[in-house]
Amino acid sequence: MMPRNEHAIRVGAAVLRNGHRHSPRALLSWQIGFPLVLSGYLPSTPEAQALRARVNRGATYEDLAAVHVPDLTGWPTTA
Repeated sequence: MMPRNEHAIRVGAAVLRNGHRHSPRALLSWQIGFPLVLSGYLPSTPEAQALRARVNRGATYEDLAAVHVPDLTGWPTTA
């Protein structure tokens, strides 16, 4: 049985592997979203659209990582 997000994994891997063939905004979106997709999460259409809107408005990786990238290591964080 294929996971629901298999297509997203394939597309994301292709974009990241061939970043020079894609726009900087598409590459940035996948750099932020791919860890989530690999963890099994599949964003809803409104969530994906909200991320894309922030990228289109000029958000940087650092801006987006603070909001969209969870700690997937499972290691305790220090405050």
